[in-house]
Amino acid sequence: MSVHWTPEQVTALAPDSSSLKTAEKLAAASKWVTSGCDDQALWGECKGSSARPYQTVIDLSEPAFHCSCPSRKFPCKHGLGLFLLFTRDPGSIKTASQPGWVSDWLAKRAARAAKAEARATEKPSDPAAQARRIDQRHNKVLSGLTELDLWLTDLMRRGLADARSQPYHYWEGVASRMVDSQAPGLARHLREMGSIAASSANWQDRLLRKVSLVYLLSQGYQRLDTLSPETQADVRTAVGWTIREEEITAQPGLQDRWIVLGRRVEEQDDIRTQRTWLWGIDNAQIALILDFAYRNQPLDTSLLPGTWFDADVAFYPGAVSLRAAMRKRLSDTVPIDDLPGYSAFDAVIASYTAMLTRNPWIEEVAFTVCNVIPIADSLGWGIRDQNGTRLPIAPAFAKNWELMAMSGGHAVTLITEWDGMYLVPLSVWADGRLVMV
Repeated sequence: MSVHWTPEQVTALAPDSSSLKTAEKLAAASKWVTSGCDDQALWGECKGSSARPYQTVIDLSEPAFHCSCPSRKFPCKHGLGLFLLFTRDPGSIKTASQPGWVSDWLAKRAARAAKAEARATEKPSDPAAQARRIDQRHNKVLSGLTELDLWLTDLMRRGLADARSQPYHYWEGVASRMVDSQAPGLARHLREMGSIAASSANWQDRLLRKVSLVYLLSQGYQRLDTLSPETQADVRTAVGWTIREEEITAQPGLQDRWIVLGRRVEEQDDIRTQRTWLWGIDNAQIALILDFAYRNQPLDTSLLPGTWFDADVAFYPGAVSLRAAMRKRLSDTVPIDDLPGYSAFDAVIASYTAMLTRNPWIEEVAFTVCNVIPIADSLGWGIRDQNGTRLPIAPAFAKNWELMAMSGGHAVTLITEWDGMYLVPLSVWADGRLVMV
């Protein structure tokens, strides 16, 4: 096999703890009626509740999963169980020729990838109509911003203490108005302001910072023509304008060896957002891959933390290139054997500050920091680097004890998001392996 997966990497793919628990029971050769593998795929048939065995196949190059079972989870328990068996006891699955149902699925995947590549080169069917829609939306956003400026002025005139005492509908009303004005990015910021006002941790500084950024964004959008093209792109993105991924992948990309550092999934209003962070080894470039899913729809799990691959990646426009889209993978996925990173938090803060000077609406950015130790002290949970600098962990982070256990009091390499105020750990590199937190 060209790729050697570990049980820890497979475990990280589980959509939830219950799926993993059930998959453990299926990670036994006796549970599989047939099984086989080659350099491209792993497959097996598992006896279930239906008359015919469930057919499970895994494309090992990403990995990607398919199963004939009715589960809406992705990957399902059968895919996880088969993959765990493969990583724990590879001798139990013999090399064989692909059955027809395996080769058919792989062929369909290749055909879909070819169609997606072809769509990326397609031009809009009616450029004039598209231009009219853009102009209409622009005017709607401007109309909403006029109301927003008045609302922000009133908020500051009355003071942050008064804003803190306001009920939910005070924040939701103006956020809904921004949605009506087709500025969903601003609506999200306004709802976050309401959450900050209702919190207890450093709420004054955080709320004032958010109010300032929203006002700066409103003023920037109303003065788009005076900004550079890169800053115009950042302002539009922050307001909520989107660009089709096909338009991005149609542009030239950056070819590199990309390490998958870590990922984080957040849920709001039935929409799950997955942030996956990559690091380009040769160009020292960070890249953010965003995926969205509604309710139980599956998220992409092909980017597995702790692995690397050659790929051509295209970046969305902006003064700071962070968000990216995968243009083309150029190699199979390979587990990493080392992880480069910053030597101390001073370098992290300097890098983040440099990004903010070019795009003040950047929120979280992932960094890798070497030789740090998780701590708990009178200030709460935090991370201390080798120079003694301490940064706080976000109050909402719920796996501090797991993080402490991974460290065992010793220095580790940490992959973490940093938003200028708090750290949110994503993964830990210790004892020659990457473990998701």
